[in-house]
Amino acid sequence: MSAPAPTPQPYVGPRPFDLAERGLFFGRERETEDLFHSLLAQRLVLLHSPSGAGKSSLINAALLPLLEREQFMIYPSIRLGDVRALDFSGNRFVTATLLALALQPPAVAKATPTLVELLDARPRDPGDPVEELLIFDQFEEVLTVDPADRTTKEAFFRELGEALEDPRRWALFAMREEYLGALRPYAELLPTRLSALFRLDLLGAPQAIEAIQGPARSFGVNFAPEAAEKLVADLGRINVERPEGGSQEALGEYVEPVQLQVVCRRLWEQLYGRELPPANASITLAQLGNVGDVNSVLADYYEAEVRAAAQLSAVSERAIRDWFDRELITTDNRRGQVLRVPEQS
Repeated sequence: MSAPAPTPQPYVGPRPFDLAERGLFFGRERETEDLFHSLLAQRLVLLHSPSGAGKSSLINAALLPLLEREQFMIYPSIRLGDVRALDFSGNRFVTATLLALALQPPAVAKATPTLVELLDARPRDPGDPVEELLIFDQFEEVLTVDPADRTTKEAFFRELGEALEDPRRWALFAMREEYLGALRPYAELLPTRLSALFRLDLLGAPQAIEAIQGPARSFGVNFAPEAAEKLVADLGRINVERPEGGSQEALGEYVEPVQLQVVCRRLWEQLYGRELPPANASITLAQLGNVGDVNSVLADYYEAEVRAAAQLSAVSERAIRDWFDRELITTDNRRGQVLRVPEQS
């Protein structure tokens, strides 16, 4: 029996956008242009942001199409926390880079070629672009994986620095901004010392409204302005600590893109299910009220995903919830990070 067709859906939910979804990515036009020109001018750029601001989505759905038009040879994105690298000897970060680039990782530690030698030896056709672009996504993994192993990290940065000495080789590094300070000693080993920084913030209200209305518009649905504004106001509410103790709810300046996508995806599912919306459809303030408030939608999403994970993994829902609380939420209520490891995550 064939698999069911995917649900027609303009919102991607909690995962990053990919290149094929560039027509659904809205609200980041200014940042896209600024980052594009910064990279062209500086060659090596460090993109940093708060967790959940959408760095990967900005790169995949907005920046890459512009760079393709500039005739860059764009390598696949590199994740230095790739656990497959442990199956090979040698420097795990160099090996993770080679795996991402589909280059042959060294099988033995002795007499192995360096990263620059492997990149230089990569077969090229006569018509291939001259300029190459390396993209390191979630670059903080170089710091969080084996944090005490400074020797391996320094060796990797030296090899990477040698590779980036070539003026035809460009690089974009994307990482969470709380790791900027810890990266500084290693950045000294790279050309330009990664002096070109670009900060991506969370979505402001006008950007968030466009991120809500734009994808719906692409599906022929009018997301009413008053409904979008109400949704942005609800998503922007935060708890503020009071000087005299306790906290109170206030309207913040920003919206987290991942929460926006989750709420809009759930809203769309409840309104249209697996069907395409009817012609001239609209999402109104009244329909938004029927779905429930933002907190209940996010809670419903969390419960559904925990339930699905429990069924898939044969692990109890309670164990999954405890693991989330222990591993993915820090003591100061920030998002934590856990490397994907078989039988553990």
